[in-house]
Amino acid sequence: MWDDIKYFKPHEFHCQHCGAEEIKLELVEKMDKLRDLYGLPIKITSGYRCPDHPLSVSRPTSSHIKGVACDFAARTSRERYMLLSLIFEHKLFKRIGINALDKFIHVDIDEDKSQMLTWLY
Repeated sequence: MWDDIKYFKPHEFHCQHCGAEEIKLELVEKMDKLRDLYGLPIKITSGYRCPDHPLSVSRPTSSHIKGVACDFAARTSRERYMLLSLIFEHKLFKRIGINALDKFIHVDIDEDKSQMLTWLY
């Protein structure tokens, strides 16, 4: 399943609460494409979250629970700009959250939610 993924390993998307690895491969493939285009490492800060994860308990409709979302580090405004430019140019994700304070970008492929959105935390 992960044989075609060049830049990421399953453990990078595991639940930080229980260690479960239930991320959807389609999401990982899109992240792998983004990493290839970006040309630099991308650090996943949150992937799948089990239902008992503290953030799942406080946000029960989170796409992380379904394994269709991840957050990744974007430490500088330049890095954030470059990553977002690639996401938009290559139409990789239709749902994007930006957290400049905690310095991460959220992306998901949750078809059950509104599409073509970018929001701020």
